[in-house]
Amino acid sequence: MELVNRSFASLRMTGRMLWVTGRMLWMTGRMLWMTGGTLDDREAGQ
Repeated sequence: MELVNRSFASLRMTGRMLWVTGRMLWMTGRMLWMTGGTLDDREAGQ
């Protein structure tokens, strides 16, 4: 039973790390998309 609990804990840790990494990537992508959008708007406004 101890082994099952340990593997389950490591699975949860891995899942959390993946979730945090995915969220960071999503935030970075959103920032890039927003800055890219404003740059496009600026070029169109000229």
